[in-house]
Amino acid sequence: MHKESDDNIDYSYTDISKENSIRYKKPFYLFPELQNIPKTKISQIYLLKLAFEGNPEEIKIPDVDLTYFQTLKIIQGPATIDRFNGIGQQEKRIALEDFIMSRSSTYTRVLDAGCNTGVEGFRLYSRGFKGIYFGLDSNFKSLVYAMDNLEGTPSSFILSDLSEINYPDNFFDIVFTTGVLEALPYYESALQELSRLTAKWFVMAPYIHMSEEPDLIKKHALIDVNANRYNRKKMFDFLNNHGIKNPNVIYSQNDPELGLQEIIVFEKVQN
Repeated sequence: MHKESDDNIDYSYTDISKENSIRYKKPFYLFPELQNIPKTKISQIYLLKLAFEGNPEEIKIPDVDLTYFQTLKIIQGPATIDRFNGIGQQEKRIALEDFIMSRSSTYTRVLDAGCNTGVEGFRLYSRGFKGIYFGLDSNFKSLVYAMDNLEGTPSSFILSDLSEINYPDNFFDIVFTTGVLEALPYYESALQELSRLTAKWFVMAPYIHMSEEPDLIKKHALIDVNANRYNRKKMFDFLNNHGIKNPNVIYSQNDPELGLQEIIVFEKVQN
């Protein structure tokens, strides 16, 4: 077990080189805090050595408690920087980034819950973001690309699902998630954990818009994840009960393919 500390907070990552030492949906932490030297490359080498053989898309790990995304042979979405400019929903992404930039300073901690290959982290730093970006994902392959894409930035990466993230309460100034909650079996455990971690702002940018109808829980037509449409009031009430209050829609646009696209900002109200 490797440990680093900052402000009396203990961080650790699990040594997965030991047989039967990890359940892959549990937290796995990689150098999570700003340091004087770039840790992303070190983290990448460590992860590649222990979890991969060569190409990150050719993952070689035991079939133990894997998420759907961990079993994929390819990356979902753009994997490398050269493909980031062509990513869709530019206006929506810019609105999200504008909000984060307007609320950030040198010491701001931002958690991207479901970061994939680090697109938003790269875009934020390209726009002059001065804070510390934390990317969280459950997919080894995606994080390897994310670490490479953000090499040289004060970024950190967490391999974990959303229901158990081993960081202190109120650790992140801003927590955001884009198009992730809809793919889960349900949102309660994830939102409870993200609410706990949020200090100031929680930002949600769903791809499947919420409705006034009862929750529609269903599988995606093509891949083995959910494609849920949640009841708006029920979700907002759940967040309110966990201190995430005062929803404010900062972006709203009808997409011809996806329907209503929104970015909703909530405030964390401390007890």
